[in-house]
Amino acid sequence: MAERHDRALAVIAGAMLALMAAGTAGCVAGLVNNEVIYPGITPVSGMPPIADAVFVFPFQDGTASIAAPVDSGVLAGARQAEKSAHMYGEIPEEEWLPGYYLSSIS
Repeated sequence: MAERHDRALAVIAGAMLALMAAGTAGCVAGLVNNEVIYPGITPVSGMPPIADAVFVFPFQDGTASIAAPVDSGVLAGARQAEKSAHMYGEIPEEEWLPGYYLSSIS
């Protein structure tokens, strides 16, 4: 008799837990704020310097070149950085996409 009683209690407890989990699923979704975590670059310190980036291109009757310095710490940080935005909640693309593009240049 006690074994049957214990089994009934276990079934009732399991059913109650399942109902509570199903009932709170919607509540948890309501607690999540609409938020976007954008990627960013953190420079890596102690990187050795690298050569300037040089761009050579045809111009008029000859060629032209432009040299630009490259910060090796920023370059290493960009290579290691997360490339995706993480969204929490329902956020329309037109709201998060401009911030995503901005995060890759600032």
